[in-house]
Amino acid sequence: MDFIANQDQERARSLIELMMQGSLTGPGEYRGILKNGRTIIIEVNAEIIRDAEHNPSKLVFIIRDIS
Repeated sequence: MDFIANQDQERARSLIELMMQGSLTGPGEYRGILKNGRTIIIEVNAEIIRDAEHNPSKLVFIIRDIS
């Protein structure tokens, strides 16, 4: 969550929880924070990687600057 602006973090957490329950949430738009503190608009796509027992083991995020 370090790259998501504070005001968008709760919405991002909620969508990750939906993904963990098996829902397909699709891409989302957020305010992203760069290392220098500048805010940009980003599109985030996420996918859960599951282990051999089908348990969530990793999250993969693809982030694109759309500002």
